[in-house]
Amino acid sequence: MGSLLFFIIIIWAIYWFKKSKNNKTESKKQQDVLDERFKNLSSEKDSLEAQKKKLNEKEEKLNQQQEKIDSKISELDQIQSEIKKLEQDKINLENVIVDIDNNVSNTIAESSIDLDIPDDTTSSELKSKLALLKNEEKDMNTTDVDQSYTSQRIANNYKRKLLTPFNSEVSGILNNLTISNVESSRNKIVRSFEKINKIFKDDGVSLTDDLLSLKLRYLDLTYQYLVKRSQEKEQQKAIKEQMVEEERARRELEAENKKLDKEHKQFSNELQRLLKYLNNSTDSVQSEMYADEIKGIKQKISDVEERQSDIEHRQTNTRAGFVYIISNIGSFGENIFKIGMTKRLNPLDRINELSSASVPIIFDVHAMIFSDDAPKLENELHQAFATNAVNKINPRKEFYNVSIDDISKEIEKNHPDAIMQLTKLAKAEEYRRSLELSK
Repeated sequence: MGSLLFFIIIIWAIYWFKKSKNNKTESKKQQDVLDERFKNLSSEKDSLEAQKKKLNEKEEKLNQQQEKIDSKISELDQIQSEIKKLEQDKINLENVIVDIDNNVSNTIAESSIDLDIPDDTTSSELKSKLALLKNEEKDMNTTDVDQSYTSQRIANNYKRKLLTPFNSEVSGILNNLTISNVESSRNKIVRSFEKINKIFKDDGVSLTDDLLSLKLRYLDLTYQYLVKRSQEKEQQKAIKEQMVEEERARRELEAENKKLDKEHKQFSNELQRLLKYLNNSTDSVQSEMYADEIKGIKQKISDVEERQSDIEHRQTNTRAGFVYIISNIGSFGENIFKIGMTKRLNPLDRINELSSASVPIIFDVHAMIFSDDAPKLENELHQAFATNAVNKINPRKEFYNVSIDDISKEIEKNHPDAIMQLTKLAKAEEYRRSLELSK
């Protein structure tokens, strides 16, 4: 019994030892797991701390950006406030400009540009008037200065402050003056005058109305000078063209006259030869043949003599020539006619020259009128249709917006003796053919 109990105790001790050992192993495993978990938690804690730090940095940056945005918003509010102020200033300035424009309108209404320049006035005469006007400016009172400025130096200083910008601006306007911008130039001078006087109003100094009047007169004379100089250039150009045309016509007449003299001599020699054969002929049939040839030669001689008479008349009467009426639908459109004059022996030579001079389509001839006084006939037709001139500044262009029926009626009414064959319909073959090819 004692040995059994001992055996049981031994068995129990062994069991307890093994169980205790297993418990320790299990505890160690659990401890290891806990250690691993603690280690992971520590790592996650560090990671969270790092993320928290990054979030704090981002939050700080956002706060800085928010401060910048708030600053920009504040600046924007300030700018908008300034814009409102500027808009109000703009409204005030516009009101001032309206007042100035009203003054300008009143001033301009008092004086207008003289567009009618006498024909006998030359550009040299106008240039002399401009020089006299400059001398007049030197002697006139150009500024009004408050009498409270007792110092002459101060008064002269203000005078320079007013005159320097005004004279400079007027000089620039006059230097850029053309025939087409004279009205706007006039307005600029008046506005400059009003603006400078407004600026110095509180200082008690101003430009005089006499100075403005003189500057406007200077503008008028400068404009007239430009117009007259342009007209004189066109007249000189027209004279040169006329001289070239007349010289060419003279040479053509001389060449034609020499040709006719040669033909007349040849026909006369032939006539003498046939008369000699006729006198010596005894055969009636042959004599009749000679007589027919003689008759033909005499007719040719008569034609040559008639042409020589015409050439002699043209050489004696230098004003004889042709007035032509031509159109170019392809280049200028319907009802645009050129009325010109040529003294050429063959007037179509002149038309061909015009057709080759910078126009895409050749001219169509509607009428070729011979006249013993072609320049007079041309001028009278120009005067009759002056209101229909395409270029009213330079009438030498000779183009008129008028119907061919009106031209025909004018010639029949006032020039019934004119030798004319009128063609109303323009062929415009090149133009019409070009339209067909473009379809």
